[in-house]
Amino acid sequence: MDNSAKTNSGGLAVHSGTSYQNRVAAWFCVQMLAEQEAVPMWQWPADTLIEFVRCETGKPIDDVMVGGSHQGIAYINAKLSPTASQSKKSDLASALAQFTRQYISNVNQITGRDSGERTPNRVLDRFVLIISSGSSNSITKIFPRVLTRLRPDLPSQKLSLDDAAQTAKEREILSKVKTHLQREWMDAAKTAPTETEIINLLRLVHVEVLDVDEDGINEREAKRILRASILRNPEQADLVWNTLLKICTLWSSDRNGGSRSDVEQQLLQAGIALKSPRSFQEDIERLKKYSERTFELLRPLSQIDINGQVIKMQRPVSLALRQVAEHESLVVVGEPGSGKSGVLHDLVEQEKNNRDVIFLAVDKLDVQSLGDLQNSLRLEHDFIEVLCNWTGIQSGFLVIDALDAARSGVTAQTFYDLLALINEKAKHWRVIVSIRQYDLRHNTNLKSLFHGQPPNEFRSNEFLFIRHLNIPRLNTEEWLQLASQSPQLGQLFVKADPKLRELLHIPFNVQLMAKLLERGILIKQLTRIKTQIELLNLYWEERVDQPIEEKDAREILLSRAIEEMVKIRSLQVNRRQVATSTTHGTVLTNLLKANVLSEWSDDTGRIDNRIITFSHHVLFDYAVARLMLRDAPQSLVSLLKDDPDLNVAIRPSLIMHFEHEWMCDRNGFWQLVFSIINTLETPEIGKLIGPAVAVEAATDIDDFLPLIEALRSPQQSKRECAEKVYRHVIG
Repeated sequence: MDNSAKTNSGGLAVHSGTSYQNRVAAWFCVQMLAEQEAVPMWQWPADTLIEFVRCETGKPIDDVMVGGSHQGIAYINAKLSPTASQSKKSDLASALAQFTRQYISNVNQITGRDSGERTPNRVLDRFVLIISSGSSNSITKIFPRVLTRLRPDLPSQKLSLDDAAQTAKEREILSKVKTHLQREWMDAAKTAPTETEIINLLRLVHVEVLDVDEDGINEREAKRILRASILRNPEQADLVWNTLLKICTLWSSDRNGGSRSDVEQQLLQAGIALKSPRSFQEDIERLKKYSERTFELLRPLSQIDINGQVIKMQRPVSLALRQVAEHESLVVVGEPGSGKSGVLHDLVEQEKNNRDVIFLAVDKLDVQSLGDLQNSLRLEHDFIEVLCNWTGIQSGFLVIDALDAARSGVTAQTFYDLLALINEKAKHWRVIVSIRQYDLRHNTNLKSLFHGQPPNEFRSNEFLFIRHLNIPRLNTEEWLQLASQSPQLGQLFVKADPKLRELLHIPFNVQLMAKLLERGILIKQLTRIKTQIELLNLYWEERVDQPIEEKDAREILLSRAIEEMVKIRSLQVNRRQVATSTTHGTVLTNLLKANVLSEWSDDTGRIDNRIITFSHHVLFDYAVARLMLRDAPQSLVSLLKDDPDLNVAIRPSLIMHFEHEWMCDRNGFWQLVFSIINTLETPEIGKLIGPAVAVEAATDIDDFLPLIEALRSPQQSKRECAEKVYRHVIG
């Protein structure tokens, strides 16, 4: 044969070896994706999972490196069809040379699993020669028998090399192996190995036969596993196998590799839908059930119930949300009662049968950390881990309702941390989170997490650099939908004056009106209402103050509930802290019947009557304003002074209280504003509340007369205080 023929033959041999090596790596990728569906190899523990695969590692055994979940490493040399040759240039000699150099180079290393540089561990680590069935019988069958005898059950058992070979053919192959090892050891270490050193090395060695060539038995097995355990569409098995070959070929070229999630992401990007790993399927089912329960709990907020009739609107903003969420994560924002929860419920209703959806409501979760979140949802794995391993061809939706209902900074920070981790590690999930306008305005965390351009439609000019959707008030067309389904509500809208109509453009207020109409309140009584505080007052009088003989007992019980909730910064309270006697139990039962309070329900839908909450967090806000804040002004000042965090924790209630004071007594309102402004311990965010209410509620200059008089006061202290208020007003 001439030189050119030799060159071509050598090139084909190298290509054949490289192709086999990449096919071996692809086979291990299938085992990695299959998790528990794959049988552990090389006597690794039965619960071992493959965590990573790497190609052309640069180590002495450089073809493939496989990492097991029990911290073991398999260093793999892949030879297509070696023979039991004595030649120094044989494939067998080459493989044993790599094993020797890997052993010697690692024997004094400190543990470093990711790099593969550590002292070899006979229990954990493996040096694996992977060959096809076309290899010589001496290597496929005889050599493995010798190696098995070198691995006794008791590590302390004394064994010589001669004991491992019992037949002539076994002694022959062992002799060749020993010759190769001694030569390579001498070359690498400049000294001859002892028999113990050779035995310790060979105890790490395993031989595995893999026929992963085209239509080989192990390639067919890999495709069977893909169809049965990994792919949502079994018909994609051939496509996925070929994709894995391309991935591993690229890894070999780049001296790279990846974890299961890395491989999954590349397959997803190729348009291949995967089943979630079996180890995460129970957690995924738990989240599905929890989301379904949240969906049912929030259903009342997406509709209006009146006299047994369910009224449902088709809101254009709901359609816009689905269209925007298809492409990016975003914040759903709006004024209190604008229908954020209802719009999120509509989104989940439309998408939960078409894609993966998780639905969480912050006011239904009492968590102080991500660990608490995992425990509350009864997950075996960390929430972020579950998201990363919940794969689908489409992006999943994580819908989080009422982030502003987090009553403590710790709870809020838990959800901010969650959002940041999702943005970093689980990018195939779209996050849709709702929050009130004010809370977004002052929340630097959310502004950073959702930085970007809002859609052209349904946006607030206040948030031009935040990806958000603004939920507007009901428009005329939406009210026509209501009127066509409920003549009572239609008549109320017709007879309402402009101020009441403005209130009726807020869905939450319409729901309150529907409940009042159900209780027999006449339309002419409802048309007297001009502000939301008046509406809440009337609702309270009907739902809490009636019957009159139970009014005091109900308010005492509700006061006890809100005081504990405010104290622990939670919308949940233990029943026994509220109802401490038989009489209290009767009162509590009546409040539950009136739907002012409600019993907690867990992720399975089981009612936990030990835990009490408010049926809507707006009712909690109003209860705090009415029962806790309506004492003398100085009591409120002292309350905020002693606990400055309350300015954030009960801010909606503070707004309601200022609105009540404005409606009842302008002078009293301004005196309260002056007192709070003058209190050094009150944070700036608390000092802004009163002036902001004044700006929103004022209709003429006379509303500001107390402020104007204070600005003109000859008393310097009074004038300076008024100047501070004025700066807040114009600010």
